Amino acid sequence: MNDTVELFGKKPDDTKDSGIIEGLTKKEGYGFIFGILVLSIPLAVYFMKKIYDIPYKLFTADFKTILKEPDYNKATFAELYTDFSIILKNNKILYHKWVLLLFIWFAYMAFMVNPEDANIKEPSKLVTASIVGASMFILKFIPSIIGFFENTFGYFFVNLFSSPNLTLSLQNKQFKGDNATIKLNQLLNIFDVENLGVKFNEIGLYEDNNKKPANDGSLFAIFKTTNDATNNNNVYDFFERLLNASIMKRAIGETTMLVFTTFITISLFKQY
Repeated sequence: MNDTVELFGKKPDDTKDSGIIEGLTKKEGYGFIFGILVLSIPLAVYFMKKIYDIPYKLFTADFKTILKEPDYNKATFAELYTDFSIILKNNKILYHKWVLLLFIWFAYMAFMVNPEDANIKEPSKLVTASIVGASMFILKFIPSIIGFFENTFGYFFVNLFSSPNLTLSLQNKQFKGDNATIKLNQLLNIFDVENLGVKFNEIGLYEDNNKKPANDGSLFAIFKTTNDATNNNNVYDFFERLLNASIMKRAIGETTMLVFTTFITISLFKQY
């Protein structure tokens, strides 16, 4: 009888706790999410850039028509850029739901750090990730915040990979001739997609056979153009390269905020 009780009291071998948990460890999870981010970042930059590129394609022919000569009509250019800005704003509103989902998705990437966590699907964690994603999405509409990201991370990567390698002559009464010159790359921080319509009009443009614009206080720099289209140094090309650099700077800045969304969510999950 005692043997029978002892037999029934034993735990079958196949039900013993092996101590093995399926899934990635936290260390492996960090490597996994790093790989996911590396793959996701170029796609995010491409998507963000397209939000600005699509409206510009509607105005490309008009900008080419106006910017045929260095002495283009600045008032007409400013009006056209205002119209472009309105369409751009409407396009950003059209895509805002997808951008919001993108921010929330980057917040949800924090779940990939430690998939073996038994509490990974806790409602509180889902709510936390959603709040972080939505909050970062809202913050990107604050000019000072998005300006910081695009003029640090965006500025760095644009200069590293696709900067407009052009030279401007600074306008200053104490300088004579072309003695004071600066690479346009170094001035990219003063340009953004919103103010380019005004800032471009503050650059004096001239050709080799034309007199340089007078320094009447309305210009901060001058740029020498050429009629030779093969040199990519005409007025429209100058504008387009500056606009593309501004758009790319903004797209990289917004994508950097996406990456920070993931990191912030990971840091909050460590508190659980």
